[in-house]
Amino acid sequence: MEKIKETIYRVMRELDYKQKDSLPDVVGAWLTSALSAKERRHINSYSQHKGILRLRVDSSSWIYHLNLKKEVLLGGIRQQLPQIKDIRFFVSDKNEKGKFKNKRS
Repeated sequence: MEKIKETIYRVMRELDYKQKDSLPDVVGAWLTSALSAKERRHINSYSQHKGILRLRVDSSSWIYHLNLKKEVLLGGIRQQLPQIKDIRFFVSDKNEKGKFKNKRS
């Protein structure tokens, strides 16, 4: 029998994937143009919620590096998506590590 914690986690993940089409493909294209190939390798996924673009990266050192570029990145994305008010960086869960995924929610 599945534990309640695992069930809730599974349901939340499924809901997250069902909302995939709510974020325009322009974010993926913008990330490709705004970041170097090396920087993109450390971004595992992105999502958007209530005007905040959330980027999941693979380590805290890359959060620091990307935060140094935050104002430039935010200015660039706002030109294409004015509804984005902020960019926040998070360390990915171990299960999420891997190639850059165009995760949208």
